[in-house]
Amino acid sequence: MRSMTGFGRASLHGSDRHIEVEVRSVNNRFLKIQMRVGRHLAAMESRIESLIKERISRGTVSLVLRVEDDALPSGHRLDRALATRLHDEAKLLAQELGEDSTPSLADILKLPGVVVPSDSVDELPQVLLDDLEASVRDAVDALVTMRTDEGSRLSKELKSITARIAVVVAQIKDRAPQLVVEYRDKLRQRLTKLLADLPGHGTLDESTLMREVAIMADRSDISEEIQRLESHLHQFDALTDEDVVGRRLDFLVQEMLRETNTIGSKASDAEVSGWVVEIKSELERLREQAQNVE
Repeated sequence: MRSMTGFGRASLHGSDRHIEVEVRSVNNRFLKIQMRVGRHLAAMESRIESLIKERISRGTVSLVLRVEDDALPSGHRLDRALATRLHDEAKLLAQELGEDSTPSLADILKLPGVVVPSDSVDELPQVLLDDLEASVRDAVDALVTMRTDEGSRLSKELKSITARIAVVVAQIKDRAPQLVVEYRDKLRQRLTKLLADLPGHGTLDESTLMREVAIMADRSDISEEIQRLESHLHQFDALTDEDVVGRRLDFLVQEMLRETNTIGSKASDAEVSGWVVEIKSELERLREQAQNVE
């Protein structure tokens, strides 16, 4: 299990080259990559994005790349072929129109596409590209290491929450059979008192009483909800030992909340209602922590 928050840094220093990479990540339901690499290295963005996607699947990842190197392009380059072609065509057009003037070099340089930003990866030395990629990999590795360490802490916290929930679920499970018995006894007392107040003092039909109790027991039966809730808790604990599980954990929390709400609505008992509130409170903590998981 890995957290979605973390930070990584890598640097490379040489006599003629200095590279520094910083990458950090925060929570996000999806993977969002933000980069600041400088205009000269803009063509590297797609490669950097691929390197990040190889290691990370969720979170907002922000990367800053700083490079000082004499091999970096100065900023612009001249498209000599285009400049020559435009000059020749302009000169030919002037002859056809009977004009003596020819375009100046300054005029040619102002035309679109003649002078363009020099940001092509092809123009960078391979050794620089290799150093850049290695530095990015090292920074991302450091980020993943921190996310993994934080994930271990999160795993322990999540398991402690599910353990507390399991204790309360066990209490509800033990209490459930008593609810039917208590309902039967209370119903018997009410009916007996009602019959005693009637003229002729009728007798209680035991079969009718048990039929009503059976109907109530069927309507308020929470055994299936308890069983599913226990199953979800076991699945949740098992997932905390795997890698990319954030979305599945979130789904299980929603399922556990649904089962808990059903238990609360079925069991008309003050003690069970209190336990349901306790479980929902723990599930909210579980949800908040699970949202940090990749």
